[in-house]
Amino acid sequence: MDSSQANSLTPEQMQQVWGMFMGAWVFICVFILVTRVLAIWFFWRIFEKAGYNGAIALINILGIGTLVSILILAFGTWPIEQRLAADQRPVPPSFPSS
Repeated sequence: MDSSQANSLTPEQMQQVWGMFMGAWVFICVFILVTRVLAIWFFWRIFEKAGYNGAIALINILGIGTLVSILILAFGTWPIEQRLAADQRPVPPSFPSS
């Protein structure tokens, strides 16, 4: 038996290998889809709590979107910070009217 016959697969074995490959491929695609949806949901909640529009989280559909979202949150001025700063401005004293 030469080496080319020893390494060849029967059609049934090829079908089994192909089926395993496709099963793994489907599992990987579903896993990626679920993690993307969870990332979008998590970032949507974080952006809303920071005062941004939650739809910014949709940038996570892109592969680099998670990094962009983290950079926006890390280095951007949050709208909620601006609102809190406006609420904490000192109010000028009012003089009693006679």
